[in-house]
Amino acid sequence: MFDYHVGYRVMFVNGEDVRLSSLKNILSLRDLIIHYKMEPEAVAADVNGSIPSRKTWSEIILKEEDRIELVRFVGGG
Repeated sequence: MFDYHVGYRVMFVNGEDVRLSSLKNILSLRDLIIHYKMEPEAVAADVNGSIPSRKTWSEIILKEEDRIELVRFVGGG
């Protein structure tokens, strides 16, 4: 099997490969949400199949092979 990730560290955000080296100064889940220009109060996050409390987002340190889903709440009427 060909592993196209050889040579760089990657994680997955909303199903897309993201090189960790491209996320300079992004350490925590909260940092990642801000990097994507999302308001933390209007986002739900899933990290590796678990939904962490918003209070812990700054404590969740991103790692290689993490699978993160970010969902933005949108109001309407």
